[in-house]
Amino acid sequence: MATSSTDEDLLHRWASGEQLPEVLGEDSDFRRVVLGNLARRRAIGPAEIDAALDRDQTMQGNLKSLQAKASAPDASAKIWAWEQVTGEHGRSNYELNALATGFWHASDQDLLRPYVAHYFSDVPALSGQVGEDALARIAALAYPSHLVEASTAEQCAAALQRSDLTASVRRAMVDADSQLREASA
Repeated sequence: MATSSTDEDLLHRWASGEQLPEVLGEDSDFRRVVLGNLARRRAIGPAEIDAALDRDQTMQGNLKSLQAKASAPDASAKIWAWEQVTGEHGRSNYELNALATGFWHASDQDLLRPYVAHYFSDVPALSGQVGEDALARIAALAYPSHLVEASTAEQCAAALQRSDLTASVRRAMVDADSQLREASA
């Protein structure tokens, strides 16, 4: 319910620790899930996410805050998140994974479509910045699987023809492309 509820009043109460189910009163993971849902609904912004992080200075608090910020369905959030994933910001592998996990959330597919091409150019270029195992995970998590469209499959097919893809990026693309084609069928 915390992940999918559309009742923003309830979600706001839960996020602030009010009227929580008794067994979840001290469960910070539950509140992080609620904050992610609110962020995806554009019901909270970066300031509220930062305030929640101030109250939860754990590694998981940081990761879920990054994921929530990346999942916000607006252009500025997507620009910021993509730059954080593909730029050189000294982010840990865990942080990059959290950002990539949150990125493709948006009901407006037009907001996301430009990033399909960016994925196929920018993610392989990360091979010089992160290790091969980390790159494999980022390539899998950042794959534009939410855009189940012929264009995504076509861009993936073109990318797979490149000779400069590392084995881990190629494997992530092949696996994700297979799932995309199944979803499309």
